[in-house]
Amino acid sequence: MKYIYISDKTKDNFNLIELPSTNIRQSFKNIKKSKNKWGMFLFDKDKIIGVCEVMKEEENGIIFLLIVFTFIEEEYRGKNLCYEIVKKTILKNEEKRQGSILIKVVIAGGESILKCLIKVFKELNYRIQKYKSDTTENIKQLKFITSDEAFKIEKKNLKTDSWQTLFFVRKK
Repeated sequence: MKYIYISDKTKDNFNLIELPSTNIRQSFKNIKKSKNKWGMFLFDKDKIIGVCEVMKEEENGIIFLLIVFTFIEEEYRGKNLCYEIVKKTILKNEEKRQGSILIKVVIAGGESILKCLIKVFKELNYRIQKYKSDTTENIKQLKFITSDEAFKIEKKNLKTDSWQTLFFVRKK
């Protein structure tokens, strides 16, 4: 398996035996159309089996990296590939110095994606933050929370069909 960085500048010279799923194809198209997006794609021989799509954004004068979409083909799930692709994406971001050390994620995939993210960011020495207020989203007012608190919020959100916005910031 190999991971390949793709942006709007990447030459499309992939010799794919099997076309990727709709989810991966759409992510690829989104990246190729935008100067602010890029991603890591996971290949198994000549088949794309995963993607982590990200983009640089700014909110109230603060630049951050937004993890837009993470997807692993169903038959490859349960093999720690989400962890690997997210980790490689974050390390590439640090190498490229795209955005800042602040990374935003909207958790819409439940506890499994949250578990993956927390494992990656803990290993890379990041801390979890969320908006200080549950009613007002202000990126200039974030508070630190523990991974246990993030999981409690996620369990509550599953019952109410709500999404959780988290930020990860590099420890100093």
